[in-house]
Amino acid sequence: MNKRKLMLKNDFIFWKAFGKIENKEILTNFIQDLTGEKVENLVYHEQNFAPNAYQPDQITEEMIKKQPELKASTVEIAANINQGTMVTVEKQDYDFHYNAERDFYYLSKSLKMNNSDIIDDWNCSLRPIIGIYILDFNQFTEDENAIHTVSLMDRNLKQEFGLVKQIFFELNKPNINVDSLERQIALKDWQTLLKNNPINQNARDYIQKTQSIADYNNLTTKEKKVVDILEKAKADYEAQLSAQHIKGKKEVAQKLLKLGVDPKIIIDATGLKKEEL
Repeated sequence: MNKRKLMLKNDFIFWKAFGKIENKEILTNFIQDLTGEKVENLVYHEQNFAPNAYQPDQITEEMIKKQPELKASTVEIAANINQGTMVTVEKQDYDFHYNAERDFYYLSKSLKMNNSDIIDDWNCSLRPIIGIYILDFNQFTEDENAIHTVSLMDRNLKQEFGLVKQIFFELNKPNINVDSLERQIALKDWQTLLKNNPINQNARDYIQKTQSIADYNNLTTKEKKVVDILEKAKADYEAQLSAQHIKGKKEVAQKLLKLGVDPKIIIDATGLKKEEL
C-alpha cells in the first residue's frame, strides 16, 4: 500500500474539497469553525471575485505557459449563507506587498456586487460579507495568534459594525485563541491538514472526509495529472523567486563591498558564502 501523501495545499485539491457542491458540508463546517457562528443554507457562487482567480480543474500546461501569473494566483471560493451573507474563502501562499489592503479592496467590490439588486432601495438593509483568508505566511508579525478578525468598529463605544468582516487564518502560528475548546481543537486539526500533515484519528467526521479527499492516492488518473501540473508550476515559481532573492542579495553585497564594509559582516548579514561575494 502506498504511503499517504496529503496535498490540501494544492490548488486543485483545495478547490475539490471546499468548492464542489457535493462536499458543501465541508465548507459549511469550516466556516462555522472559523467564525463561531451557525451556518445555514449555503449556496455556492459560480463567479470568482479575486484577481487572477481561476478554476483549478480546468488548468493545463498550455495555460501555465500562456498565463505564468497563474503560478501565484488565488483560489477563491464564494458562497451565500444565512439568507444573504456572502462568504469568500481564499487560499494565499505568498506574501505580496500590501496584501491586507488589497484583500479589503476586493472584498469591498464583492460587497457591492452582493448588493447590486438592492443598493438603490433605502428601505433594505445591506447584506453582510465575510472574507476568510488562509495564509501560508505570517501577515500579523506582532504576535503568535493564528486567527485575526478585522472589522469596522467605533473605538469609543467598542461597537462593531458587522457589514464587512475579514478573518485571517495563519497556518504557521501555534496559538489558536477562540471562545471554546471544541472550536480550538477543530481549528488546530484544520491548521494541521492545511499544512499537508495528517490529523488526529479522533478528528471530526467532516475533517476526516477532507483528509480523504486530500490523499493523492485517492485521486483518479486525470485528477493526478492536474495536481502534478500545478505542483510543477508552483515549484518553478518558487525556484524563480529564490533565484531573484539570491540575485538581490549579491547586488547588495557588491554595493557594500564597494563602500568598504568588512566581508565577514556582509556574509553574516546576507547569509551568502564567501565565494558568492
